[in-house]
Amino acid sequence: TRPFIENYCERHGYEFRVFTEDCMPADGHPAWNKLIVPSFAKTPHVVVWDADLVPMPWAPPIHLDLRPNQLGMVRIEPSSTGRMKLRARYGKKAGPALWFNSGLISVPHDYKSILRNLFFSSDYNESIFWEQGALNNFCYVNRIPVAEIDSRWNCWVSSRIEDEQIETQHALHFAKGSTRRMRNVGRMYRMLRLS
Repeated sequence: TRPFIENYCERHGYEFRVFTEDCMPADGHPAWNKLIVPSFAKTPHVVVWDADLVPMPWAPPIHLDLRPNQLGMVRIEPSSTGRMKLRARYGKKAGPALWFNSGLISVPHDYKSILRNLFFSSDYNESIFWEQGALNNFCYVNRIPVAEIDSRWNCWVSSRIEDEQIETQHALHFAKGSTRRMRNVGRMYRMLRLS
């Protein structure tokens, strides 16, 4: 996925940086690192972009869809099993409000320290969905407004993907841990090569 992301950034003049340092304790999931990444960036606005989120060659400049003074994520509904786990962890009242996928996070300068504090204050051992549940719950409990980013920037791919679906999305987020993911990546690659 890295060439796709690098090429996208180069096309639109964005600074590209790979974060490889693991700041997590040994028993923590490395996905939590994304909460601390923005504090290392020198740019006033950071977009944290997961490596399994693939921008399409026709994707427009993402900054046009972001708010310069508000945290931003794509709204995505958890599965029934996922929602049950989230409710068990955060309570029935908070459960329905856990809507945002953290594979793509728009982080203005004023929110860098907020995410950094969440990173250092979270209980990694009791987390659900790695950092996603904790980040959503933090926004809900603290009434932090989240600007919804167009869902075409984070199209969650878990079943067989069709060419027509690929052509209408800005970026595809490939579901983890299945042979279906590799098949979908292969279909995407073949379609892009032919076009």
